[in-house]
Amino acid sequence: PATGDSIIFHDTSASALREITIANFGNTPAFLAYPSSGQEVANTTDTYLTFGTEVYDTHSAYDGTNKFTVPANCGGKYFIGSHWTWEFEDGARYALHMRKGGSAGVAEVVVQGAESEALSAHISAIVDLGAGEYVQMRTWQDTGAAITGPTTLQSASFWGFRLTGH
Repeated sequence: PATGDSIIFHDTSASALREITIANFGNTPAFLAYPSSGQEVANTTDTYLTFGTEVYDTHSAYDGTNKFTVPANCGGKYFIGSHWTWEFEDGARYALHMRKGGSAGVAEVVVQGAESEALSAHISAIVDLGAGEYVQMRTWQDTGAAITGPTTLQSASFWGFRLTGH
């Protein structure tokens, strides 16, 4: 069936016919993006990460910069994740944070590096999101100076997909 087609079923608890579209089956909305340019992150400053190149965005719900917003009628549980790779100085720390609604912390990972070591932080979480709610990724680092982030899908990404509706 096409995504716009419907299935009709009988709801015995309400003794009524119900309709659901094929588009509500499967793991969409879904998106995947990666940085389109090296983003500078200042020392000891929380910074929202920018993922400007979209690989796919099934419902045009990713803003093309740094925010995934749940479309109308698509609330549910989402599997959201990201990874980010840095070159570190000895003893420097780096944190990757997932935020819901701009401030609510969902998940966080902190890594500590050694000189000339590339470290990749990975983060994922199942997040309950209603229509209009959004998620973003933030970072923080303490290398002692501003550093520039990666620019490839292999080095950084932000992604997500719906697991189930409410």
